[in-house]
Amino acid sequence: MTILTYNGKKLIISGKYLTNNQSISLPTPNIKYGYLYNHFAVRNPLFAPSGWHVPSKAEFDELSTYLIASQAAYKLKETGTVYWLGTSGSVTNSTQMFARGSGQRSGVNGTFTALRAQGTWWTSTYYGSSILYYMGYVVYNDGYFTTGTAIEKNGFAIRLIKDDSNNLSSYTDINGNYYNTVKINNQVWMASNWACTKLNDGTPLTKVTVNATWTALTTEGYCAYNNDENNVFL
Repeated sequence: MTILTYNGKKLIISGKYLTNNQSISLPTPNIKYGYLYNHFAVRNPLFAPSGWHVPSKAEFDELSTYLIASQAAYKLKETGTVYWLGTSGSVTNSTQMFARGSGQRSGVNGTFTALRAQGTWWTSTYYGSSILYYMGYVVYNDGYFTTGTAIEKNGFAIRLIKDDSNNLSSYTDINGNYYNTVKINNQVWMASNWACTKLNDGTPLTKVTVNATWTALTTEGYCAYNNDENNVFL
């Protein structure tokens, strides 16, 4: 029996109920790189939907260790050169995480860089008592999946992780965006970057296009890479 979740409802698919003349049509994820968010958005307790959360550094480290750090990025990255500047023959995407080079936005000057070169995901973990935060990232020409630090005003992608290890195969956010989910060891991850523009209670997030406005933010904000929605959705 297969259980899927669509629009918040469980769909049970069983040969007992489906015949050869019956079928069920589920949407295909249409998220390209998703949105970039500053850490003021990430830290909001309503940022992630119920049952999900922004992963901690420890959870990224667990993923990296399980996949073997020096090879982890090969197993996470989507194959081919559509979403990366280049990939080696070692890239397999065996985890079905479809990691893509979503780039980033500077918190210093608001400029966009590294599209198709680097994929960076925020974590929820503080770096000591400073304003720096850890991030997990993959690079187009490297197998390592690791963590680093960045200021809270930077814009990075988000990959949510489930609160438990029960994989329901899919999730639909409050905007109606559809995500496949994957289970890796004991962790359940969304297989696309987050592309929701609202908090879990329906409150809209602030979309910011102007560089100076982005760098001046001390509250939540999000954007499309290069302010181009074609970089968010297929």
